[in-house]
Amino acid sequence: MKFKSSLILLAAAPMMVFAQDGSERVEKIEITGSYIKRVDLEGAQPIQTIDREYLDQTGYNSVSDVLREMSANSFGSGREASGSVTGGTATVSLRGLGAQRTLILLNGRRLAKDGVDGTVDLNLIPMAAVERIDVLKDSSAALYGSDAMGGVINVITKKDYTGGEVSVRYEIPEEEGGKRTTVSGLYGFSTDKMNITTSLQYRSNKEIYDRDRQWSNGGESTFSPTPNIIVDTTSTGSLGTRQASGQTCTASQADDGLCIFDYTQYSTNLPQIEQVNLLSNMTYELDSMTNLHALVQATKKDTWYRYAPGATTVTNVAAPAGGLTLADGTTVAGGTNIDTGRWRSLSLGTRDTEMETVAFGGNVGVTRYIGDTWEADLTLGTQRIDRDTKSPDGYVLKDALATAIGNGNCDIFSGTDCNVANYVPTQTTTSRLDYLELRTNGELFDLPAGPLAVAFGGQHTYETYNDDVDAQSRALNVSGGGAYTAGSGSRHSSAAFTELAIPVIRGLDVQIAGRFDSYSDFGDTFNPKVSVLYKPVSSLLFRASAGTGFKAPTLTELYREATQGSPTFVDEVKCADTGDCTAQQYQAYSGGNSDLNEEESKNFSVGSVFQATKNFSIGLDYWNIKLENVVGVSYRGLTLAERNGTVFNDCGVNGAGQAGSAYNTCISRSAQGDIIEVRTQLQNLSEQSLQGLDLSLQYNQFIQGIGSFVVRNEASYMLQYDTQQFPGLPTESALDLTGAPKWKNNLTIQYAPTEALSFSSMFITTGNNFMTDYKTKKKAYTRIDLQSSYNISSLNSQVAVGIKNILGTTPPLDIFNPNGRLDSALYDNIGRRIFMSYTQRF
Repeated sequence: MKFKSSLILLAAAPMMVFAQDGSERVEKIEITGSYIKRVDLEGAQPIQTIDREYLDQTGYNSVSDVLREMSANSFGSGREASGSVTGGTATVSLRGLGAQRTLILLNGRRLAKDGVDGTVDLNLIPMAAVERIDVLKDSSAALYGSDAMGGVINVITKKDYTGGEVSVRYEIPEEEGGKRTTVSGLYGFSTDKMNITTSLQYRSNKEIYDRDRQWSNGGESTFSPTPNIIVDTTSTGSLGTRQASGQTCTASQADDGLCIFDYTQYSTNLPQIEQVNLLSNMTYELDSMTNLHALVQATKKDTWYRYAPGATTVTNVAAPAGGLTLADGTTVAGGTNIDTGRWRSLSLGTRDTEMETVAFGGNVGVTRYIGDTWEADLTLGTQRIDRDTKSPDGYVLKDALATAIGNGNCDIFSGTDCNVANYVPTQTTTSRLDYLELRTNGELFDLPAGPLAVAFGGQHTYETYNDDVDAQSRALNVSGGGAYTAGSGSRHSSAAFTELAIPVIRGLDVQIAGRFDSYSDFGDTFNPKVSVLYKPVSSLLFRASAGTGFKAPTLTELYREATQGSPTFVDEVKCADTGDCTAQQYQAYSGGNSDLNEEESKNFSVGSVFQATKNFSIGLDYWNIKLENVVGVSYRGLTLAERNGTVFNDCGVNGAGQAGSAYNTCISRSAQGDIIEVRTQLQNLSEQSLQGLDLSLQYNQFIQGIGSFVVRNEASYMLQYDTQQFPGLPTESALDLTGAPKWKNNLTIQYAPTEALSFSSMFITTGNNFMTDYKTKKKAYTRIDLQSSYNISSLNSQVAVGIKNILGTTPPLDIFNPNGRLDSALYDNIGRRIFMSYTQRF
């Protein structure tokens, strides 16, 4: 009650103290990283601005595709993917810290998180509505609260727009699949008091099958239409077999005695997405000192993808009357009990999944100007995301399948059709965010070097999610079904924040900020930050900042039920005992933990910007981040700890047994020492230490009779990324390991021979990193994109054409990972393609 009372007083304070009219207001703007409005765009924190011109040059139809290629998106980030429980969602991960540690804002305000993975889906923001994107490469928990450990991405939408435009964009890949169509419209009208700006966008991304790209064509699975069998529990392994239908697994087709199956001939790599986005901004001048504002946002997204036919483990099946011949030539007599069989249910068809996502959000608020320099804004907002998932084809119930096999209605050895009823697994997910926020800012009094400015305010937030699956999936009774997520939870949080901008002397400004957050589930946290900006001369700037940050555990991390999965990792116990250090899939059960605490960080940065000439500037920033209480589970780390003496209980037979003696973990092993299963839950376990450099260059030049040139370069170099796999273990460097390059570089060159015609080229470079054998390096890779645009003044229109990956080069592949040769988080997985667009303005 005491904290809520303070928020009420906070809301009333500026009205009571500064309630006077102002007649000489100076137009100021709010920049990302500060609530204090100012005239000068240059601040004390490193911000990369991606303007509309650059967005158009990229040739992409989504915000996520543009942000994924930023140099500060160090280790790549998640894109739409077939087989993912989130399907059509896309994220960004600054500094390689994960999407959950990158704060996403829309016009400076939070968005609801996905109910499955606890991240913000960037696909809910229509590209057509975006004016610019500010990327704050610094933690800013002192202003924005949770999640800003890696930085802040603030998407600014178009507003106060008058007129209209319609754009059509088409993209055609060189190889089969992946065509993309985008149609968008923007319209704004104004009166003396009101402006409404509305954008509507439709986009269609066609699916790409694994078989249609060289980096995904050809996978290896030991779940085969010709079953791989273990005759009894003491069998050491010659597991091949044959089918009476004539399909034979010979020794040349076997891998270590196992029949292998190429699932990529059936599965999609990228899903099909069809999406409609609407976003509208409204402002209304109630009187000369009061403005009303509102935003409405809506999305409908349909996602479809395909798995190969189901991979099923069958147990205690009798060999057919005619017997079986194994790949090594041995025979199994008819009627012999087969203890275990790995079977691919080809006769049941492919497994298809359909997702429908509907998102709606908006806010409404009032801005009151007070005196000459003060203003206060009160905003109420909400956002809701609903996703319904169903899999209409390719799934059956395990018990029904077992019955059919037992009574002869499904002969897995003959290849005949199985007479088993189809089952449709379902999943329904809802997440919601409601908030009330007050912000005030203005000038207190004048100092010799300028006015002392202040901002303060408060927030109250309610967050909830519910993730539900059908009863048979929850009971793990769906044949071919993968891991599911389920759970529900909610929480309230309240916050109060303040910020001071102090002009110490002319050219030297200090910014001090602090924020107190109180969460209903894990408790309270306070985070301060100090930033310094020094300009000894107009052409040279120095900046530095230091502060703390935090990430509140997401609702899914707190309340997700324990579910089954098949993570791939190196068993370090087996590696030490037998020398077999190959990463393999193992059965694991993991879930959320309601006792999680917040992750904490300490960060500081120093940098400089030098305007060498009026046409050339260079910026260099050093940053350092240290994280504690990092939430997660490292299965490899568990086996490292076990190898080093940490004792984990045996999970028992068939998963029964008590929880582990360390960190609620148990590990079951066979008599030969192989992992049978792992059971664990999320914990605040590890620490991470990061440091790196950011370099930015910009050059522009106009040459009479030739045209104008613009050269921009953004580079990020990681000096350190040390992580701890488990408490008590030494830290390890993740740099250069698979998916973790030390550096990324983006170079853009633009040439405009006339005002109407322009050409641009982009060079997207990713540094080298190891393959999964941790010995062989993938080489650094550069993709080159070209684009040209022409403004037709007589028609008030623009036409553009471009080629992505003009050289048709293939990204570096991991030859030691046959089922994941291309890292799609780091590299483009579509291939060379041409794109064309036409924009008509009116």
